[in-house]
Amino acid sequence: MSIPDPASRAGGLARRGIELLFGIGVPAEPCSALDLLREADALGGAPDADYALAMIALGNVLLPVDAASIHRWLVRSAQRGFSPALRSAAVAFGRSELDGAQAAAVWCLERAVEQGDAVAAALLAHRLQQGYGAGRDPVRAQQLVKLAVRAGIAVESVTGTKGRHSDDASTPGIARAEPDWARLPLSLTPTMGTATLLCESPAICRVDNLLNVEECRLLRYCGSRHLKRSLVVDPLTGEPLSAGLRTSRDANFVPSLEDVSLRLIQLRFAAAAGNPPLSYFEPLVVLHYAPGEQYRPHRDYLSPNDPGLAGPGRQRVTTVCCYLNEGMQGGATVFPKVGVRVQPRQGSAVVFANLGPEGQPDPNSLHAGEPVGFGEKWLATSWIRQGPIRAF
Repeated sequence: MSIPDPASRAGGLARRGIELLFGIGVPAEPCSALDLLREADALGGAPDADYALAMIALGNVLLPVDAASIHRWLVRSAQRGFSPALRSAAVAFGRSELDGAQAAAVWCLERAVEQGDAVAAALLAHRLQQGYGAGRDPVRAQQLVKLAVRAGIAVESVTGTKGRHSDDASTPGIARAEPDWARLPLSLTPTMGTATLLCESPAICRVDNLLNVEECRLLRYCGSRHLKRSLVVDPLTGEPLSAGLRTSRDANFVPSLEDVSLRLIQLRFAAAAGNPPLSYFEPLVVLHYAPGEQYRPHRDYLSPNDPGLAGPGRQRVTTVCCYLNEGMQGGATVFPKVGVRVQPRQGSAVVFANLGPEGQPDPNSLHAGEPVGFGEKWLATSWIRQGPIRAF
């Protein structure tokens, strides 16, 4: 009987580890999953195992946040052609002002598209239409849009000439080489953007330039395939239910739908909210409001009957709502008790407290999402608890 080679053994350990990490067909056992993924790493790794380890380390629960290890795992996964790693690397390069970074982002997106990544195709379409990191190629941009739409992604209009930034790869005919991976920027302690205090009690801030345009598109495109009717929590039972109070659709990024780039975005949300641990975050939610849809006045803190209060996470302390598009009519976030109104601006967020200074629910945190008149509204929301609620 032949002994499997290390690469085959690592691949088998990775598959089993990921099944246990996300509870695919079996009960989730994150600690056992970590042991298998580390064993795969010791054998030279497997692309999906490397990527999972990077995600786990970003969570800072089962593994510490170690920039060098996260960088190594993400790069090794991308070099082996794992499309989520390539896409995450592309978005990270896209935030960089270094020479050649936008060309590196295009290279990563191209390789991800070769692996059938529809979200990467949608992101690449915008870059090729605008000549952002590559020469303009409107014909291929439209081909990529069709590929993404067939995969169920709601791609925004791909128009425009040249993007705001360029580097030497934006000149047609210049070959794009594999990135210098040592320069891959991973911001594990990000800055939060420019904050403006709108109200002291409850604390309400607008944070501008929290995300860039490509990150906003990433969230929209990752979420658009998973949208379902938004639910509310029954104040008497704590159970989710459909109600006229909330008429949007949303996508809940449970762990199996999350990826490295989404965790890096949530670290930026954490910076805007005073740097709570990522383990205190409920799963990220992307919401879509069509014309006429809204979220009537409500409060985000949990009702006294909610079973979530009995767990280690306890109450919702802070809400971060980041706007993923602009230009719609209506759709403002309003706080009627304190006279605050925030108009959506792409990449900006409203961050507000749900509890008073003594930790008690603050009824003045009442807020609403006004009806959209025309156009559409996309929003990413994180609710942050008083304690940890994530397993990794």
